[in-house]
Amino acid sequence: MLGLFGSGCSPSIPKIPIKGELAGQHIDTTVDSEIARYYLESYLQNNRTNPSFDLKIDQVNHFPMQTLPDREYLTYLARTYSVDFATLYFMKRISESESDHRIVRSFHEIYSKAKHAGDLNYSTFLPQASAYLFLFAPSWLYKTNPYTGADFAKIRKLLDKLGLHSQLIETEESGAVETNAKIIAQELLRLKCLHKRIILISASKSGPEVAQALGEYLSPDQTSHIKAWMNISGVLQGSQLADSALTWPVSWKVRSHFSSKGWDIAGLESVTSKRSRKRFEHLRFPDHLLIINYLGIPLSGNINKPGWKGYLNLRHGGPNDGRTYLLDAIIPGAITIPQFGFDHYLWDPDLDLKVTALLQTLIQYLEPSTCVR
Repeated sequence: MLGLFGSGCSPSIPKIPIKGELAGQHIDTTVDSEIARYYLESYLQNNRTNPSFDLKIDQVNHFPMQTLPDREYLTYLARTYSVDFATLYFMKRISESESDHRIVRSFHEIYSKAKHAGDLNYSTFLPQASAYLFLFAPSWLYKTNPYTGADFAKIRKLLDKLGLHSQLIETEESGAVETNAKIIAQELLRLKCLHKRIILISASKSGPEVAQALGEYLSPDQTSHIKAWMNISGVLQGSQLADSALTWPVSWKVRSHFSSKGWDIAGLESVTSKRSRKRFEHLRFPDHLLIINYLGIPLSGNINKPGWKGYLNLRHGGPNDGRTYLLDAIIPGAITIPQFGFDHYLWDPDLDLKVTALLQTLIQYLEPSTCVR
């Protein structure tokens, strides 16, 4: 959503072929450094053939197990070695981090079976799913640019075919995070008497909107009917692309463009990094809420054209998806399902199938009659 307003030159990034597997996911693309290639293809396979690289990588691995590296350390790795090395390191650590691996395994099993079947009929979709409302919080410009998938139209249509209940929250498509968070909070309160089980789904800019609604505007008692929240590539702690877009002299062009389109500049202002991180610090999520981070993790060879400019402008800070830094797109301590090889847009031909598989996984986890927790 912010890539149009990036600035600076486009550096030449090396394209070194790489092929391997990490956390059960196949990787076949290009990377920006030899040490990144070596890390995946040799070091992680216990094939230590380069003493110089081995020593450097050994020194990197000082963070305790089950702990994600912080933003500063990922920036250090990106600048010292390369962005793709830092991204691969983040991939490995997030696959080892504190998560309920039952959910991750179950998701991959359900998705693989549906993929093998070659259709979306989901004859095995749990009957308990009919008791849930799948509630979607749309993202940036979901009315103006529905082709981006910001309105979740395809997945909602699929759920309708399955006979399941889904609904879209009508937020202001270019409104501020705080404004839409209040709309979401009010809608959740309204639905409390109508639906006892809700699974909430957000993506990109609606991520911080849902986060503020659940983590600040509503009390735990007011969210007892919200059983799970799926955060898909949320810009939870903002984007430095918004910072750049609102810095002179670029800002005059951006404000003029927004005005000509009839968009509210408050939406862009609300996802600046400083404001977003300050907002995020105060959030406290209810203990009963199951939170899933669904996160695209791209290497430099995986960035699609719409995200390329944003990716280049964020590289100085480390691993990013073309819109925000990877670490800023997740709720710490929540269950993370990484999708290696995809940028912020998650333009995956199987995305609808995967989201549906994940929703089925959540039902299986939430229903004690089908899964022992």
